[in-house]
Amino acid sequence: MNEKNVRVASEQTIRDHFVDEHRTFEVLFAELLQALSSVEQVRVAALWSAFESGVCSHLEAEESFLIPPLLAERPREAGALLAEHRHIRTRLGALTKALESRSFGEGSVRGFIDELRAHVRHEEAVLYIWADERLAQADREALWEKLADSRRERARGTQPSR
Repeated sequence: MNEKNVRVASEQTIRDHFVDEHRTFEVLFAELLQALSSVEQVRVAALWSAFESGVCSHLEAEESFLIPPLLAERPREAGALLAEHRHIRTRLGALTKALESRSFGEGSVRGFIDELRAHVRHEEAVLYIWADERLAQADREALWEKLADSRRERARGTQPSR
């Protein structure tokens, strides 16, 4: 891990990082709803793309670095989080298809946002607290490195590597 990533990692908890990402998603939600209400299709598509990419990267980081070690200690909770992630991906896919067919509406987006908020509360109550207390240092460093790579790739406009 490079020096900057070590410094960032030592200054921020895992919970803080993921909660900050959740706040970013909330801003995108608000912008998306505003664009939907003003029927700005090009803006809606751009916001949805940014949101979908961010959520998928977020889920991937959790599934690669946080949930596997949680599964070893708390399999029921890890299984529930994975089931929620599958549901989120299914809903993302359905909403993307709705956007492409121009049947993407504010009501369906609001419903999805409510589902995501419930999932966020679950993660904040279980996953992030556990990770800050129990995640091994090597796993923590790998997580910080992956998150830094994802930020750099998003800044360049490319998809994070999987």
